[in-house]
Amino acid sequence: MRSAVSNRGPSLAMSVAVAAVAAAALLSPGDGRAALWPDAPDKIKADLASPDVSRRRAAAADLVNVPRKEAIPLVAKALGDSDLEVRLAAIVVAARIRMTEAGDRIIPWLTDPSPALREAACEFFAKLPDPRLVKVLARSLGDTDPRVRLAAVRALGASGSADAVAPLLARLDDSNSKVRLSVARALARLGDKRAVTPLVSKVQDEASEVRQAVVRTLGELGDPKASAALVIALRDQALEVRIEALSALGRLRAADAVASIAPLAIEPSKKAGAADVRRAALAALGRIGTGAAVDAIVKTFGLYEDASPGTGSSPAREAAVSAGAAATPTLLAALEGEGGGAAASPTGGFSAGATTSGASSSASSAAWSLGEIRAPGAGLAIAKAMRRGLVPLPVGLHALASLGDSGQLPVCLEHVAAPDRAVRVEALAATAKLLDPDQPDGRAVEPLLASLDVAQTPEDRAEIAALLGRTGAARVAPVLVGLTAAKDERLRVSAIDALGTLGAPAGGKTLVKLLDDPSATVRLRAAIALGRAGGPDVVHPTIALLSAAQADRLAVALAVGGLLERHGDAQGIAAARDATTTAGTERDLLLVAIGRAKGGVGVGALGALLTSGAGGANDLDGRRTIALALGARVGDAAALPLVVGLAADADPSVRAQAAWSLGAVATSAEMPLATSLLHDPASAVAANAAASLGRIVARHPALTAPKELCAALDDERPYVRANALTALRTIVTAGRADTCDGARERRLLADDPNEVVRAAAARLLARHASAKPEKADAKESDLVTKARAALERCTLGDPSGAVASVCRESSLGAVAPSQAMEAGTGALVVFVAPDDGGAPIPRTAYAIERPDGFLHVGNADRRGAVVELLLGKGALRLRVASPPIGTADSL
Repeated sequence: MRSAVSNRGPSLAMSVAVAAVAAAALLSPGDGRAALWPDAPDKIKADLASPDVSRRRAAAADLVNVPRKEAIPLVAKALGDSDLEVRLAAIVVAARIRMTEAGDRIIPWLTDPSPALREAACEFFAKLPDPRLVKVLARSLGDTDPRVRLAAVRALGASGSADAVAPLLARLDDSNSKVRLSVARALARLGDKRAVTPLVSKVQDEASEVRQAVVRTLGELGDPKASAALVIALRDQALEVRIEALSALGRLRAADAVASIAPLAIEPSKKAGAADVRRAALAALGRIGTGAAVDAIVKTFGLYEDASPGTGSSPAREAAVSAGAAATPTLLAALEGEGGGAAASPTGGFSAGATTSGASSSASSAAWSLGEIRAPGAGLAIAKAMRRGLVPLPVGLHALASLGDSGQLPVCLEHVAAPDRAVRVEALAATAKLLDPDQPDGRAVEPLLASLDVAQTPEDRAEIAALLGRTGAARVAPVLVGLTAAKDERLRVSAIDALGTLGAPAGGKTLVKLLDDPSATVRLRAAIALGRAGGPDVVHPTIALLSAAQADRLAVALAVGGLLERHGDAQGIAAARDATTTAGTERDLLLVAIGRAKGGVGVGALGALLTSGAGGANDLDGRRTIALALGARVGDAAALPLVVGLAADADPSVRAQAAWSLGAVATSAEMPLATSLLHDPASAVAANAAASLGRIVARHPALTAPKELCAALDDERPYVRANALTALRTIVTAGRADTCDGARERRLLADDPNEVVRAAAARLLARHASAKPEKADAKESDLVTKARAALERCTLGDPSGAVASVCRESSLGAVAPSQAMEAGTGALVVFVAPDDGGAPIPRTAYAIERPDGFLHVGNADRRGAVVELLLGKGALRLRVASPPIGTADSL
């Protein structure tokens, strides 16, 4: 099970979440390999020298579980074994650990009498490409065994060499359809437009799966000359080929094909798969995005799948959104059109009863699309259509929420107490979207207070209370304080949360009292709110509760973290430090609270604790937590020597947290230290060091991407590769170039067995693809073109739907990479628990994927928690702590 946890923004106080992870993941050893005895490599070495072939075969099979450094000489020995099965097992491991030095030894296998060995050699070079071998591999294309030819095609496609195009084109007429299909895919991967004309002749191949692959490749190669052949493919007998042809025309943005595509989006058909064809046709029109294409899309509003989508999406709506800002004029015209739908309200007000047929359905989809496009100025038009009854209120309110135009807040407030539940739900959601606590908006206070008095259900009252907190208006604090005494716990909790969101210290004393409430939920939420909103007057009374006999010490510790960060003084920090000597399992939360404390006093307190008390030589948990807590001290020179010292700790779990914290405190002088940690044998240390290298470079404008990050893309440990990719993305986002050539990143996206790595590669390539080729030199333009093509191939062909979705969003620019890298000041306490509902597991290994894309790897504290610091907006996701090398971790 994977658990995603939302962090709603850069709040100064800690929030709490419980993330679940499969028990098997909690028990997996260091790098996800099967557990081995310390002397296992010696035993394997001895067995590989045994005259007993069965022992040598078993030893070769065990090589996969040996760490790379120890495995390399053993694999080298096994590659020279006289037994075929031993050599085959060894070559698989050689590819898996990226043992490039084995290549020269494997080249002769390409002509070995054994077909299995020839195939294995080709597969090795498919995984570890070597452009120098194109001519040698080309000869394997004539092999008598089709499995060898297939592997040779894959290797040539992975080579990235333009010299591979000609020999691959010669195999387009191979007698084996699987080989022909693989040739088409390899040509797509090479991205050479010389292949277009020969491929056009294969659009009518006898095998439908080959025709489908050829059509896809023509779309990926991006040459408009293929448009005519793809239009012909729209009449193919195979449904899959027709759909692929539509997708390819969309990728080509073939404006000349709109007339051929449009009828497929609107004409009814009794053929199987008609709905799939309509969906593909609409998607193609959306990508083409010309005026004629948008007109064709709008004509489908209200038909088939768009007949009654309500506030949800439909293929037609998604196509309009895909067309982007260019669709705005046509959508506005559809929104304002006469006819169809319910009549306008005679009073000029809003009508909740608009139908979803005729003009009303068209207007509804137009409004929905305008909202998703965030079309400037569309808010007034949508509100007008709502008043005229052309757009049902739920749809219009949903569109206004998506639009994000705070000027339409009064329209939403009119309906937060509407008698129709569907209207209320959308109005409340839209109001929440348009209210920003960081920008107080007093306009909402009176309407919300009035709605609170007439709210129809406890749920509505709770939502309205939450909205009062989002107004940012201090005058609502007394109302919220009063609601904390309500009988309904949902309303109490909502009012408590609202006080935290509001940030007004007026509710501080009430929140302190609620730390003693009989309800654990109330105590927890009051602690979080108190950390966010409590004033200086409640700091010491809250810390004093740590010594109370009946106090909920966890809740108090959570509140102290936020209070010290916002109002910490020497006396409060000293009190928290003293409490660590008597605290139980919440001691680690207090250590983090001291590290986050305002000013520099907390750093000195942590330094003292490292020499005596919590964090001393005999307190491993304390040292690990202090190493983490120091990561809150961004650019703090006083924290730096402590982090550097902890980076040399004998325990890898301490080094891992120190390696992570280096990213916040290090200067350019610590780059060599971070680089050395990148090579630490503990995967958690190396993964965190990769992240820190990117964070350090991004914080210091004079630095450039170190070449070691590019080298780390070949590391055998998946999370090191993933963090290296994200580090490079961080550096590029900061306005500096990375030092890689793009080929490695594309290879990882295409071939890496780990889904997290492939997703990280997609996000980095999105940065490359976002550049303007016309403003770049020839080299940069080539990088942009290849990045876009790689993302297209991933969208269409990645075996993981989650990765394909990331590639699609990246290729369409749906997620702005610069926003995705946004840092923050928020903190979230994550309790790492098994997915069977059990209690959090102390000291268990974890890997948390953060909103900025980095994986923070380490061990939970003595309570089974980890405090994730410096968070921006977005979701956190718990990953498998140590994914097996060479295997997948699902997104």
